[in-house]
Amino acid sequence: MNYFEYFLMAYRAIRTKKMRSFLTMLGLIIGVASIVVIVAIGEGNKRQIQEEIKKMGNDLVMLNANGMKPFPSELFPQMLQSIPEIKSGSIVIQEQGPVEFANQRQEINIVGVHPSFFQLTMQQLLSGRVLTGYDLRRADKVCVIERSEKAQTLFGLRPRIGQTILIQNQPFTIVGEIQHKDNQFVYAEQSVYVPLSSYRYIKPIAGFRQGLFSATQLSAIPSLIGQMKTLLVANFHMQENEFSVQSLSQFLESAQAIVSKVTIIIGGIAGISLVVGGIGIMNIMLVSVTERTR
Repeated sequence: MNYFEYFLMAYRAIRTKKMRSFLTMLGLIIGVASIVVIVAIGEGNKRQIQEEIKKMGNDLVMLNANGMKPFPSELFPQMLQSIPEIKSGSIVIQEQGPVEFANQRQEINIVGVHPSFFQLTMQQLLSGRVLTGYDLRRADKVCVIERSEKAQTLFGLRPRIGQTILIQNQPFTIVGEIQHKDNQFVYAEQSVYVPLSSYRYIKPIAGFRQGLFSATQLSAIPSLIGQMKTLLVANFHMQENEFSVQSLSQFLESAQAIVSKVTIIIGGIAGISLVVGGIGIMNIMLVSVTERTR
């Protein structure tokens, strides 16, 4: 018998046992499709993480306090003065609080920042202006809000620039509006931004727990991180487990490594299922051959 005859025999067997052939094909199709879908989802998640980080810039370095102990307030200016690799930076202080306008009340993330925060996080200005150094020096009661569905509920369709809202019962004037970013790298909750010096009207400031910094260039990031750690340990007597310093590039590598591992594990489980299905198909084929030889 030649290969053509083998093909004809297989074709006749498929035509004769249509249901068995369909179930066999269905098992193969589902098994292969599941692996393809899992790998595609993993690659899609990697690209999504890459795109979100690109929106903020690869030169961003994040400083976070671990545990309950905050950083002292004098740390920030000392970092700016003693580390030449820092291009700009901003302290970030935030907490949930009530914001009121026209008898509407919402719990919103209230964030105290330096003016450089908006450039560091590449915020898209929709109207008005962002916070300035003048606002910071004068501790003006001004704020920048985000455009989102939650803000639509609070502020309605009326013009927002120049209006006054109550933040923790303190009046603040809206000077700008930015686009809300719904990702894990910027504050996913609906936020309102005020000058760091004005945050004391809302809550007393006793140190800070987070800082954002941009490096003069990408190649300077390792040196910047090293000097930050040295300053914290040598000058402020902090233990390395009390803080973390990480660049977005490092965060990207860590996130991609986690996604790759999860994809491999789930793909392996799907592969085992495909192997089990293949064994079942071989058993069916063996039974079919045995019936014919008899």
